[in-house]
Amino acid sequence: MGITERDHRRVVMVGNHLERDIAGANRLGLVSVFFHWNDRRRSRPLAEDEHPRYTVTLANELIALIERLDRYA
Repeated sequence: MGITERDHRRVVMVGNHLERDIAGANRLGLVSVFFHWNDRRRSRPLAEDEHPRYTVTLANELIALIERLDRYA
């Protein structure tokens, strides 16, 4: 994606799959956001790197979080 390592802390990865999306983002040092909008996928982390930095359940929560993160970037 061409994202420099120094920018990793400003990149937000939003996903609904703990093992792929959240763990992958955490391993890269990205800001991980678990979008838990249904119970189709597992919602409990099984490994340390599956713990998201943030969890949201609604789109408006995600927008508010992004706005908050942007203010402090």
